[in-house]
Parts: sequence; C-alpha cells; structure tokens
Amino acid sequence: MSIDFWLKELFNDKIKPLIWWAKDEKWKTGILIVGIILVSSFGRLIYEFLSPQAISSLFRFIIAAIRNNTQISINCGLLLLVIVSYILIFWSNIKGKIININFKRGLDDWSIEVGSKWALIPGKREEVFGPVLKAAGSHSPGIYKCGTQWINYRLKFRTKIIRSNFSFVIRAKDRDNCIFIQCGIEADAVKIYPHYVVNGIYVRNRNNTQIGLSLTQNDWHEIEACVVGNNVEIKIGRGVAHIDISPVRLFVYTNQLRGVMEWKDLIQMDEKIRLVLGAGELFGQSIDSLYFGFDSGAVGFRECGDEEAHFRKISVELIE
Repeated sequence: MSIDFWLKELFNDKIKPLIWWAKDEKWKTGILIVGIILVSSFGRLIYEFLSPQAISSLFRFIIAAIRNNTQISINCGLLLLVIVSYILIFWSNIKGKIININFKRGLDDWSIEVGSKWALIPGKREEVFGPVLKAAGSHSPGIYKCGTQWINYRLKFRTKIIRSNFSFVIRAKDRDNCIFIQCGIEADAVKIYPHYVVNGIYVRNRNNTQIGLSLTQNDWHEIEACVVGNNVEIKIGRGVAHIDISPVRLFVYTNQLRGVMEWKDLIQMDEKIRLVLGAGELFGQSIDSLYFGFDSGAVGFRECGDEEAHFRKISVELIE
C-alpha cells in the first residue's frame, strides 16, 4: 500500500470532515484556535518557570528537542493537528452530526429485499480498508434502517461501477416510498435520472440532467449528494448537477395504474383529468391520486437486473 494512497485516505476521511465542521461551526473553531494558543503558551511557561528538577527527564528531553529541532517541531505540530482532528470528528459523531455507516453488524442495519444479491465482500488491500457493500439483483431499494426522520443532510460514499450504472436513495420512509437517483455512464457524460417510488409504484423521470465527465468502470469514484429542502445537489468529481424534488400531487385513472410508470405519462394523464374534472364529465371513471412529497427519510442504494455496483466509506452529515 503506497504512502500516496494512505495520505489520500487520511485527507478524505479525516481532514475533509474537519473542514466541513470548521465551516459550519465558526465560533467553535475560533474557540479551538484560541485554546490551542493558550495551551501552547501555558506549556512554554511551564518550561520557563519550573525548575528542571520538577520536570521529568523524558519531558525535558521532549521540550529540548522541540525547541532545538525545527523538523521535530513541525512533526509535533502535525501530530497535534491529527489528534485535534480525531477529537473533533469524535465529538461530531457523539453529537450525531456525522453518521459513519459501517458494516460491523453485517447487513442487519439494512432493509433489503428477500432474494436480492446484496452481500459484503472483502476489499482489496491496495484499494480499501474493511468490507465493501455489493448491491445487485434487487428490484426494490435497500434502505438504511436508521434515519427515517432525517431531513437535510449530505450523503457521501465511494462507488465502483461493475455493470451499467449506480443508484443511491434519499428521503426514504421505507422501500416502497423513496427517491432513488440513477447515474448512468456514457462515453462522455454521466446521465442522472430521478426515480420516485410511491406506495410501491415506480415512476421514471426521463427528463434527465447530466454531468459532462467520463466515469470508468471498476474504479472507485467519490460521490456526494447534498439534500436540503427541495433541492438535491450531486457532486461527481468536479461536476455538479441539481435536481428539484418539490412536492406535487398528480391525478391518475385507477385502471391505468401500473407497477412501473413514466413521469411524462402521469403529467399528461393529470392534465386530462383536471380538464374533465373542471367540466364535470368523468363518465363513471374512477380516479386516484399519487402524492410525490418526500420531506424526510433515510438513505440507501439500488441495483436491479444485471446492474451491479460496489459501495464503501458511506457517511451522512446532518445539516441543521
């Protein structure tokens, strides 16, 4: 395992969350900086005013080395930064602001379709630490059981596309009510299709957006989805896309409801029904409505048919 890989892992897993925390908690960041300065000054005073007899030989050696050797001083400063980073990240985890989704309990924390091909597989040492989630062969999404009350959050994960595409889930109440966003790879773009699942009915929205970059199969890619209000901001590499998930209610003819439907067909049907409702001419046809409102919910993944993708380093940062 190369030092470059280790440093990249350290930056992505420890330093980036610290930067997010510093941006969101500006006053706490200021207090922390002042605290570090005071602690450093206090340590200097201890060295200056206490007699050598009062300080252990080991402590004297460390202080002298730091004072006389610039490299040691830099190393100690970096060590202090890493320690502080761990403390802050641990503090955020305790507060529940950052939830690292691991697989210490296997797949017990996930709601998965019976008969799916979801599994945990060992990661290659040069690529990943710990098990990797393999998502495949599941018509309905797999949902993380915690977080059905989450509203605004930043979902981060790394994915390796084995076949076709990858899809992630947001605002899931359960497997039958959620949004999953399918990201299909093409030669020079990533096409992003939102899918709505309402009472088990799958509605595909072909009005896709896209990010102008190429994703390679069998390589790890870092993905970030920031869900705030009715907007989803998706970051893949340096590309950014936005999806609107504002709530809407659509009327449908009951006898035309299917397990899988197209968004444009529902829009056209809703327009026709509203016209006849206005004219008072239903002619005995039964109508129903589908409400596309996703105000809170958990996260997950979905790979159906011959689709397959792997996922790791999954985390959710709650946004207040």
